[in-house]
Amino acid sequence: MEATIVVGVILAVVVALIAPTIATRKGYSFAGFLILSLVAWPIALVAALVLTPRSTGVGVGDIVKVRDSVVLKGGGRIPARHTSKVLGLDVIDGHAVVQVTAPDGSPRWIAKSNVVPA
Repeated sequence: MEATIVVGVILAVVVALIAPTIATRKGYSFAGFLILSLVAWPIALVAALVLTPRSTGVGVGDIVKVRDSVVLKGGGRIPARHTSKVLGLDVIDGHAVVQVTAPDGSPRWIAKSNVVPA
C-alpha cells in the first residue's frame, strides 16, 4: 500500500513537469505552467500544446546583442554584449535559434532566447 502511494506521487510529479517543459520551450513561464499543472495538469498540457511560440521580435537582418557569453564547439566563444546581424532563424530540436556572426566572422547558431535587439 505504501509503495503504491510513493509510486503515485512520483508519477504525479513527472506528469506535472511535462506541460511546463513544453511551455518553456515555446517561450512561456515555467513557474506559471508548473502551478497550473499541479492544479489541473490536463488543462495545462492542452494549453502548452496549442500555444504558439513567443516571438522575441528578432528577424533576419536585425542587429542583435548576445545576452550571455556562448561557448562554441572547437573552443571559441561569443562574448556577452557581442553585436551581430541576424543571418537566419530556425527551430532545432524544438528550440528557437538564430544564426549570428561570431567574432571570428564565422556564422554560428545560438539560442534565440540569448539575443536581444540592439
